[in-house]
Amino acid sequence: MVTVDWHGLIIEEYTPIGAADIPEAILYLPSCNGERPSIPSHWRGNVIVYALRCENIGAKPWRNDIPPKLREWVARAQLEHPGIQWSLYGGSRGGAWAAILAADASLQWSRVLLVAPYVVPRRDAQPMAAGLQRLGEILHIRVGEADEWLTATNWFVEDCAISGTCDFQFFSGLAHEASLREGEVLWKRLFSTL
Repeated sequence: MVTVDWHGLIIEEYTPIGAADIPEAILYLPSCNGERPSIPSHWRGNVIVYALRCENIGAKPWRNDIPPKLREWVARAQLEHPGIQWSLYGGSRGGAWAAILAADASLQWSRVLLVAPYVVPRRDAQPMAAGLQRLGEILHIRVGEADEWLTATNWFVEDCAISGTCDFQFFSGLAHEASLREGEVLWKRLFSTL
């Protein structure tokens, strides 16, 4: 693992051992719990994982805005590596930030997974809706049936009118933290990383 400091944005880069030309990368955006992707030290996967490391400041860290330099870093990384297919994973607050990045038409994603995204309806819902609708079935949203943010996630899906275009499913009986743990298993399976 290599830690990169790009204009104050801290990104951890996990490159598989013995990797040559890797055609895929994942941007991993954590919840305000600050979890790290569980990648073994002798990992021989087939993707590079970039994990954002961020401080949880304020009394309500789940309300923190997306880091201002994150979109710029993604755009630069995608431009510098045009042969790489990019996937995006975010859980809870990271899911809200991932939704913002996924909706940006200037960024390219091959798959997007939002787990229990803490996304509340906003005035800018229309641009976000159009951006997310264009993703179609490459957008996967998961939330636990017992998640305290279930109502907010349902509003987000309804406001953006994406229930019929994306892959939206529930984790049976799971609350928020359990949904995030299940999301950790799911992104590895969906993105074939480990």
